[in-house]
Amino acid sequence: MTLHWYSGTERIPRPPELESDEKDIETGAVVMGDKGTIVYGSHGAGQVRLIPQAKADAYKKPERTIPRVKEHHWDWLQAIRNGTKSDLISPTAGH
Repeated sequence: MTLHWYSGTERIPRPPELESDEKDIETGAVVMGDKGTIVYGSHGAGQVRLIPQAKADAYKKPERTIPRVKEHHWDWLQAIRNGTKSDLISPTAGH
């Protein structure tokens, strides 16, 4: 695996897959893999996107198999209150 980190005054290089009418990535992250590229904003800002748009349009979301909790802080407090494991870290969550 190769990791390139850009921080502070270093600009994130423009991904080749980014459409020509899209503005450059100013903050956040670009994750390039052998099957596609994902871009997303810093600290949850903006959206997570698969680029180019044609790949995003062709992508089919997998079926949800991991149980979701209301909210991770709530789940953690419930585990403390009930003396149980958090559903987020329990290997048998949802079984």
